[in-house]
Amino acid sequence: WFSCASACLHSVARTPPLAHISASAMAAAADVALIAQVVKDLEVIPASAREMLCEGLPHASEPCVEVSNIHEMQHTFLNLIVSALQDAKASAEKDLVARAAQGQVDSEELGRRAVTSEVAAEALKAVDAEVEAKAAAQATAQVQAQVAEKKHSDAQRDGKSMAAAWQETRVALEMATSATETVEVLVDGGCEHIEAKTAAVEEYLTGIKADRVLVAAATLALALQPEGRAPFDRMTAAHVAEVVEGKVAELTAKVAEVAPQEAEFNAEILGLWAIADCHRDAVKEADLALLEAQATQEAARDTLAKAHKDEKAAQKEMSGNAIQQCLVEEQIKQVVAALEAIERIKAGPPPAPEAVEEPEAMAASADAAVAPTEETESADVEMQDAKEVDEPMAAKQVDFTVAAEDAPMVACAGA
Repeated sequence: WFSCASACLHSVARTPPLAHISASAMAAAADVALIAQVVKDLEVIPASAREMLCEGLPHASEPCVEVSNIHEMQHTFLNLIVSALQDAKASAEKDLVARAAQGQVDSEELGRRAVTSEVAAEALKAVDAEVEAKAAAQATAQVQAQVAEKKHSDAQRDGKSMAAAWQETRVALEMATSATETVEVLVDGGCEHIEAKTAAVEEYLTGIKADRVLVAAATLALALQPEGRAPFDRMTAAHVAEVVEGKVAELTAKVAEVAPQEAEFNAEILGLWAIADCHRDAVKEADLALLEAQATQEAARDTLAKAHKDEKAAQKEMSGNAIQQCLVEEQIKQVVAALEAIERIKAGPPPAPEAVEEPEAMAASADAAVAPTEETESADVEMQDAKEVDEPMAAKQVDFTVAAEDAPMVACAGA
């Protein structure tokens, strides 16, 4: 019995801890899960091939119980996965180099488009200033045109009364000239329509407010033929001629006097009209210049909007390429991690550390186990008797001891 107990104690001391076994199993399961996930994400491999590798991976990564390691066929299957991962890694590295080069190109393109945007912004700023200046010039031209037109209209309004007076003087001169001619005809005699002419002279004299006595006498004197006139009649006819001729001379002098004023006034009106017309033309030119500047401004805005759009597109392209580059780098890291996991699977689990009991504890256990007591001595006597009596039973006890020593190892191998 003592031999059996001692063998069991030594066997338990050599048994590896269950925590170590669980940690190894968990690490192997994590490696298998990592490899399966990486293989599942390999787009360079057909979907059916990825599915085959993922389904066979758990079987290829499970060590054989007989040899406590992977079989040659499992090793070959793992090499297939390694080959696929290496191909994927090479493709990803090639893609990474290409994306790095493309990133440089995108950066340069973004720089060019940024410069284009800045140039377009400066151009729009200049055009905006030009439009503002053109609008100010248009407003100034409109004000100047309004002022010129007002001056022209005011001069025309003020000149209407003067022009009417001048025209009245000219009409009066024409009437006086006509009356003079009529008086001369009547004084000379021998004319037709004497009554009508006499009435015209009478009307004219009344119109210029001649003396009433003269008007009355002139009507009678001028109606007579020269040979039939009395001395008073001849004196009256001569006086009428003097009055009419004097009126003609007066009006002629007035017309001669206002002629320069009228000419100057007409020239001034014409000049004001010309000035107003020039300002109207200036307004038209300012309007046209403003429209052209506004069209240029609209084109500059479109150019700037397109430049901003192109710059944003370049920025988006560059960002997308950078993101893809990061994803490729992460994929390479995952592939490398998967390759390292496969190498760990090929190497098998690390050896289990043997649990070594402290010397003092082992000595205490041994002393406790072999401490002689009355019951122990009695048991030893009984065992000795049994040994002498029955040898086969002793052989069975030895077999039981050996079996007890080997049981933990078999359990460990099974685990």
